[in-house]
Amino acid sequence: MKVGFLSMLLFLFSACVARAAEEVTIRSEDGFALRGSYYAAGKPGPCVLLLHQCNRDRTAYADLGPALAAAGLHVLAFDFRGFGESKSDEAADFHKQSEELWPRFAEDVEAALAFLLSRPGVDANRIGILGASCGGSQALLAANRRPEVRAAAFLSSSLPWIDENEIKKFESERAIPLLCIASEEDRGTHERTKRMFQSSKNPDTRLILYKGNAHGAPLFDQDPALIGTITDWFARRLR
Repeated sequence: MKVGFLSMLLFLFSACVARAAEEVTIRSEDGFALRGSYYAAGKPGPCVLLLHQCNRDRTAYADLGPALAAAGLHVLAFDFRGFGESKSDEAADFHKQSEELWPRFAEDVEAALAFLLSRPGVDANRIGILGASCGGSQALLAANRRPEVRAAAFLSSSLPWIDENEIKKFESERAIPLLCIASEEDRGTHERTKRMFQSSKNPDTRLILYKGNAHGAPLFDQDPALIGTITDWFARRLR
């Protein structure tokens, strides 16, 4: 109850002092232009990268980004290629080009992280990352590549389209705190989320399960306090 009340206070506070997004362009390794929204914390501190699901774009985090920034975290949300404003003639629609575009997403994440870590006041040794649905796969891969990732949140992620060995590597080698969120009737996502929680070796790992089958960003509408919960969790884990 105490944690929930604190989460709600953080959310209300962030709503009052919401950080305006700086709209940015990030160049991936192959020169592709990714569009993003950067929320500065206004003081030196850790950072959080937000990865959207594959039926949304970065606007899914229009409320979460300012809330995290108000809590002292530098935040970047960006559109993967083929989504939102990150489109071109070669990457016009992810759902029609998934086999071609998905293998480039790791490059996009690295480009986004490089941009985020280059911003003034960002602590490159305290990185948080949140991935929704397919974005959770990229969050896990980034955590495997980068020891600077100190906390990871998975929002309705069944970890699709990645090798099981990457998942086992994460579960056996990374002891970072996890925030595992899913709906009980959301197909395989529910079981994967419980597995991630149960495999964690960190006492600060937390499991949040909801009734129903809402998947990813719609959970923000189902539970208005969730933004505050996520904000409070990252602020504590990355302090």
